[in-house]
Amino acid sequence: MGKVLGRGNCSLVRLARNIVTGDKVAIKIFDKEQLLKKKRIKRLIKKKIKQEISIQSMVKHPNVVPIIEVMATKKNIYIVMEHLAQGELFDKISKRTLMGMSELQAKNYFHQLIRALDYCHSKGVFHRDIKPENLLVGDDGVLKLSDFGLSELFPADGNKLFCVPYGTPQYTAPEVTRSYGYEGPKADIWASGITLFFMVCGHLPFTSDNQHDLHKKICAANYTIPYFFSNDLKRLIRRMLDANPATRITIDEIFQDEWFMRNYQPLTFPRENFSFDNVSASFSGIADSRILPVEGEELESSAAPQAMNAFEMFSTCLGFNLIGNLFSEVHVKWEIRFISKSPVLDIIGEIEYKTSRLGFDVKRRNFQMSITHKEELARRKGHLSIVIKIYEMVPSIYMVEVRNASGDNLQFHEFCKQVFAELQNILWKNSIMSTEEESP
Repeated sequence: MGKVLGRGNCSLVRLARNIVTGDKVAIKIFDKEQLLKKKRIKRLIKKKIKQEISIQSMVKHPNVVPIIEVMATKKNIYIVMEHLAQGELFDKISKRTLMGMSELQAKNYFHQLIRALDYCHSKGVFHRDIKPENLLVGDDGVLKLSDFGLSELFPADGNKLFCVPYGTPQYTAPEVTRSYGYEGPKADIWASGITLFFMVCGHLPFTSDNQHDLHKKICAANYTIPYFFSNDLKRLIRRMLDANPATRITIDEIFQDEWFMRNYQPLTFPRENFSFDNVSASFSGIADSRILPVEGEELESSAAPQAMNAFEMFSTCLGFNLIGNLFSEVHVKWEIRFISKSPVLDIIGEIEYKTSRLGFDVKRRNFQMSITHKEELARRKGHLSIVIKIYEMVPSIYMVEVRNASGDNLQFHEFCKQVFAELQNILWKNSIMSTEEESP
């Protein structure tokens, strides 16, 4: 291993080289002995390290530093990550003596930061320590978000507010230090506004040697925007550094901002090749030997979906698929089922019509359906791909399984809310069940 690239409270990051490929990597090292000495916070630190690894492995995006491998010995825990040669964005700015970078250059980096945050938030991940020191730049100019040590997931109890303050004081939103809680996305947007200000100006908007005075300035949004900021940039900064989180700009609104959208180049997400064999594979818990007609072929009125046996009905109604859990290697991110007493042709017709009307492409093959985002809707979070299959539970009663085959979970959840609101006429009352499976 080579030189030290950075230090944290409980870790250090070293440069290393893959002896097989020769590629440089960054290795974050946690000293177990040092962690064990901190007895009072031992359990918390252990939990946070596990969570950091889990979250950073889950968030796969071109503007997020990827984890390559995780290893452990008796003495240390090693997290192997991509190395970005130009290092911290902070160093690129601090080397400039008089002011920060040009608005155009800052905008390029800011675009990438917001893309990363937008994706993280869509996964229910809130970083909570956005600052130039946690933004790394590669030789190709690509910026990547790093250090998820203080990040948190959307609270499991559904409460949107966090109560424990985290982050670097100069980048902390006013509401974070107050007792009534704060929303992760709002705090990340504030910190991103501070970062944008710093990139263009070369110094922070809120500074003080006294912590109490710093907090007062932040809560009052007491800062001065330099004269050389363009009017459009000034407007965006004011909206991001709004001391009232309720009126602070959202990421959706940033994507509509005039300064931000000028020269913006959206990412292009590759669309996965579709095959109805993949639809069958994703429902591999229930075997289907039926020979399917060609795509889009009209169904005979006498045709019937595959019947579920007693074991399959029992395991499915418990909220999980026993066969799939034992034998299937297909990862299902999210699954929602509902029961209908409507004729099967009416169920298919309603789903096709309602989803098409909401702007999705729909393909059907017998009692299987594939629903995908239209191209223009995939510019920020990638393509949402949903698969649907209909089963006959008993004569005239059908179960419809809706699964997220690929794409964003929160988008899938929103899709289901929209579609189910439109399908009330075929839903059997109180028949909606959902299942979420963790990543392997």
